[in-house]
Amino acid sequence: MSIALALSAMVLLGSTHFINGVLARFYPPLNITCYTHLGGALVGFAGALLFSHWEPTVWIWGALTGIGSALGAWLLYQGLARAPFAIVVPASAPH
Repeated sequence: MSIALALSAMVLLGSTHFINGVLARFYPPLNITCYTHLGGALVGFAGALLFSHWEPTVWIWGALTGIGSALGAWLLYQGLARAPFAIVVPASAPH
C-alpha cells in the first residue's frame, strides 16, 4: 500500500510541475508559485490541525520547509518560462 501511495504522490507531483511549467510560459512564475504553495499550505495546515500536536519546533521547521520549497519551485518555473523543458529539468534535478 505504501508503494502505491508513494507512486501516486510522485505522479501527481510530476504532473503538477509539468502543468505549472507550461503555465509559466504565459503567466508570471511568481504568481504560479504563490497560488500553488498557498493551496498546498492550506491543505497541509488543515491536515496538521487534525492529525498533529502543537509543538513550536515542528511548526517552525514546517514553515521553513515550505519557504524553501516555494523558493525552489519559483526558480524551477523561472527556468521553465525561459528555456526548453529538456534543458531545465535535467539541470535542476538533484544529483
